[in-house]
Amino acid sequence: PGFADGTSAAALARQAYLAQLAAIPGVTLVDVALPEGWSQLTGGTFNNVRLPERSEPFMPYLRTDLRGFGVSVTSWLQGALMGGNEFITGQRARLLLMERVLHELFDQCDVVVQTDPVPFDILGLPEIAFPIGITGAGVPIGTILGGLPYAEDRLLSVVAAYQATTDWHLRRPADPAPAAMRTRAAAEASRLTAEQVAELTQ
Repeated sequence: PGFADGTSAAALARQAYLAQLAAIPGVTLVDVALPEGWSQLTGGTFNNVRLPERSEPFMPYLRTDLRGFGVSVTSWLQGALMGGNEFITGQRARLLLMERVLHELFDQCDVVVQTDPVPFDILGLPEIAFPIGITGAGVPIGTILGGLPYAEDRLLSVVAAYQATTDWHLRRPADPAPAAMRTRAAAEASRLTAEQVAELTQ
């Protein structure tokens, strides 16, 4: 719902993408209703349930030197400090989300056009991102498809069929102008270093 709404460059690219998909023989587009509780189950709270899984293999390094984790060190620490009851509650919510994705979303379709990578990322389901346009400023516009467990072949088939009728995957954004490069350098200079983050979190 809402994937191609609006008049922005991204919305127009999404509308053209859907029209191009619909024109491919064998492809049928269907509107899919999101399962009950979708926004709650895919929001930041339950997205954080992955943090302990991400942090656990790196505990020896987290204990010795936080600087190796850069500016994302706070999320790694959150994962290390999450309580068992929160983790179990999150795992139950993830199971509920998986059941609803498999038995509600995929009862209606073979692949899902995603508006956000989070749901399939949380669940460990296959997904694929690819270009579908370029903004007036030359910035690529992409989209993401999600699929059933072990159904990477379907995702690849859909993308291959789409790319056989378009050339977005062959286009390269223009090199940034010198002024834009200076602006980017200034933005990077204003970011915190890993050492500064480590100091602030001690």
